[in-house]
Amino acid sequence: MLATLAALVVAMMALSGAALAQGGDVCVSNKGETKVDKGTSSCSSDSTSHAVAHKGSEAHATDNSKATAKNSSFASADDNSEATATNNSSALSRNNSQATATDSSGAFADTHSEATATDGSRAQALDGSEATATNKSEAAATETSEATATNNSLALARNNSEATATNDSCAHATDGTTATAENGENVNTGGGTFCSEP
Repeated sequence: MLATLAALVVAMMALSGAALAQGGDVCVSNKGETKVDKGTSSCSSDSTSHAVAHKGSEAHATDNSKATAKNSSFASADDNSEATATNNSSALSRNNSQATATDSSGAFADTHSEATATDGSRAQALDGSEATATNKSEAAATETSEATATNNSLALARNNSEATATNDSCAHATDGTTATAENGENVNTGGGTFCSEP
């Protein structure tokens, strides 16, 4: 899962970099029609969606979705989803999901999930899960799980589990368990071994 998250982050930041290189002002696309196109920001939508890009950003929305990107960011939403990216960030969502990324962060949500990343963080949520990462942290959740990471921490949860990590910690929960790590701790539950002692 971490390899997938890392690959996603690289791809998203490359897209964000492309948006940064474009510079620009504003682009608005509503129901498949470009309503405003000033500067070099770019956007697109289909007949059911809405996309807005500001200040060197890129936004795309399809299948009853909304995408908003501001300040050198990239946002893409598909299939009843919403993506919002601000300040050199990237947000991708699809299949009834929501992704929000702010301040040099990346968020990806797929299949009835929600991912939120702020302050240089990365969040990935899949298959009915929720992932929240704040302040240079990473959170990944899949299979109806929840992962929360704060202050340079890492939280991974899968298979109906919950992982919470704060203050330079690592929490890994699998198979219907709960893992909580704080203040430099490494905690694994459910047989997982991702978080190891230094």
